[in-house]
Amino acid sequence: MALLNEVKKLLKERFEKKTKWAAREENVKDEFYTKEPADNLFTKKIPDHLNKREERRIGAIHSSAALTFNIFGEENKTVRYNKKNYSLEYEAELETLIGTSKAKLDAKIETKGEIIFFEVKMTEWFSASKIKVAEAYKEIKKYGLDKNESTEFIKLFRAIDKKGEKPIVYDMYQMAKHLLGIYKFAREEENQGKRIRLINCVWEVEDPGLLPDREKKRYEKLEMQMEDEYKEFIKIATPIIDLIKKKTNFKLEKLTFKTIYNQIIPINEAQKKRLEMYRIKNQAVL
Repeated sequence: MALLNEVKKLLKERFEKKTKWAAREENVKDEFYTKEPADNLFTKKIPDHLNKREERRIGAIHSSAALTFNIFGEENKTVRYNKKNYSLEYEAELETLIGTSKAKLDAKIETKGEIIFFEVKMTEWFSASKIKVAEAYKEIKKYGLDKNESTEFIKLFRAIDKKGEKPIVYDMYQMAKHLLGIYKFAREEENQGKRIRLINCVWEVEDPGLLPDREKKRYEKLEMQMEDEYKEFIKIATPIIDLIKKKTNFKLEKLTFKTIYNQIIPINEAQKKRLEMYRIKNQAVL
């Protein structure tokens, strides 16, 4: 994909002087992998929550898992976000349908009375794809909720199924599953009344003018599509969001990486520099 390749080139320019790169003969997919997976992390070591498959992928310059870790850091350390201190959990699991695998969110940070779930996307949205919702999400008995609640979720998943007949870039299906998980989470007595946020962090090319003209136009078109589809999702998901709000203080947001970057306080200079490298903007390469 031409756009993705050009973006990876820009990222590599920013990472170049600070990173050890794998040679083509070292059995990697392409030139945009670090020599060792840990070289793509500000700590230079692989965190415990990653399995072997994810560990291999984390060396890719466009890895969302690496971006997520570089934003939040190690699980045993305090996360300083939006002027507050939070504990951190990766791959936070939430119950969805009965008898199915749980929803996994990239990160969960928590402080007294407040929980924020993050779903982080880097370049996944650069390619549009069709969506087919599993039939289980259209069956009332699978939800373990009352009929009215289940019906509202079924309406949402059917709407997504319809929209997914054409290629889309905003992952409505995944976000709807997360909303189901958060609703069940919010129904638990100990979570009722808490301030809960679901944040979709989307990485962006801050200065598309650095891309070749053709890829710049493609990027800007995808960016507009992403924004339109996010607004469509909010519209069709409003009844579900309202259900969650009856249980807790809830908000769903789509924030750019730049916004998250401005709210995170790095724990050290290494993290600060690593995060800055992700910002493709018109300035001297670090």
